[in-house]
Amino acid sequence: MLPINNIMMATNCPGDELSRRRIVRRRIVRRRIVRRRIVQATNCPRRIVRRRIVRRRIVLVPLRMRVKKRVLPSSSVKLETEFSYSTITSDIQFLSYSDDTPQTPSLAPSTENPVILSLILTLAIATPRKRQATTINIAKTTANANLSGWSNTSRLNYERAMHTASILTDGKVLIVGLGDVHTELYNLSSDTWTVSGTLDNMRYQHAVSLLPNGKVLVTGGEEDHSRDTLRTTELYDPLIGNWTVNSKMHSSRKQHTSTTLTNGNVLVAGGRNDEEGFLSSAEWYDPSKGIWTVTSNMNQGRTRHTATLLTNGKVLVTGGVYVWGLSSAELYDPSTGNWTFTDGMYHIRQYHTASILTNGKVLVTGGWNDVEAINIAELYDPLTELWTITGSMNYVRTSHTASVLKNGKVLVTGGSISGSTLNTAELYDPSTEIWTNIENMTYARQTHTASVLTNGKVLITGGYGDDSSDVPYTAELYDPSTNIWTTTNSASTQ
Repeated sequence: MLPINNIMMATNCPGDELSRRRIVRRRIVRRRIVRRRIVQATNCPRRIVRRRIVRRRIVLVPLRMRVKKRVLPSSSVKLETEFSYSTITSDIQFLSYSDDTPQTPSLAPSTENPVILSLILTLAIATPRKRQATTINIAKTTANANLSGWSNTSRLNYERAMHTASILTDGKVLIVGLGDVHTELYNLSSDTWTVSGTLDNMRYQHAVSLLPNGKVLVTGGEEDHSRDTLRTTELYDPLIGNWTVNSKMHSSRKQHTSTTLTNGNVLVAGGRNDEEGFLSSAEWYDPSKGIWTVTSNMNQGRTRHTATLLTNGKVLVTGGVYVWGLSSAELYDPSTGNWTFTDGMYHIRQYHTASILTNGKVLVTGGWNDVEAINIAELYDPLTELWTITGSMNYVRTSHTASVLKNGKVLVTGGSISGSTLNTAELYDPSTEIWTNIENMTYARQTHTASVLTNGKVLITGGYGDDSSDVPYTAELYDPSTNIWTTTNSASTQ
């Protein structure tokens, strides 16, 4: 119980010992308290700690530090907890774990700062019973997949998570966000990664849209160093491979949506910022004039929602969160500039996906319902403006991806479940409304991207994983014709 005692001393919890222990346990799963303690104890930049606390989920897995194991002559295991600016090292006695009975290793912490080390190791290792079993099951799935032809992962030039991927008119894929101000391109024909262009602001939780002229518009997000929510926008020109600063939006926003309309304008809706909180505001960008114009507000402020361009030219916005999760949906009509409520979904959800099918319907999958991740899927019919329940996914998941393939099926990959990250993938057949499991990805990942390439393959990039610090650097390809995953070329050029 040494880690708990050390945390109690560090936090000055009141009351008798039993009450104090209960308070400590509650505080461990409160991301703000944990973030503050780690920042104070380690002098680690707040953005590094914050980046590993993935939104509103249990903090234990997002706070897993990058742990490397190597056997020492004394039969102990050395844990190297890596930060960008500091490293804390300690020898510990490593105890075996059973599938259903996680235990806490006995510590022999560094004499330099035992309180710091105990705090970090408690967060990284002391996983509840249910989550430990889930994590082990996923690990076994990954092992079986490796036996069926999985190979080592390749690396992007920079780590990526909560980033964006845009398919350019020439078929290349532009990766933007989080890892660095530098952006990079994937070339399908040569299977190589190339650094291309530098952003004026390093950002994540931003949004991007491909313009009719082939340029890419990036809007808002959170600045990685200052943690400020951004009003700024930038334009990427594929012809010269450079970014230029563009006109600012009327509101700073992150976790918003950006949708290219049929008239070529870009609609930005919702999100949040530090001044106004959850946003109902919306505005549109005219590429021909380079200016932003405020349009009418949504009926409901929301963030972590989806926005889908329908075949009739309207935009469907679904779910998200406004203090609590939302099941509501609304339509934006570009011809009138007005928002109207449409039929609400059956289930509250955020961190979900929405995909426009070849028949014009919209498939919404998974997400978080304020209590847990869900596997329920729903279909929206623009003709009737009604929702219907369709087949449920085989796995509950949130922070996953969904991609409409050339054959009309929908590929869903990764995400998280009960604090563990998934490497599973499955296909939805709109003709039968049935989900089918396919071969797993090489790595479990969440907050990654998935892009359908011109040859029909799907490119998966970056994201956070449970146990591997390499995941944000990795990319892999799925071939629907063979149902096989392969890794992209590890060679990169700058």
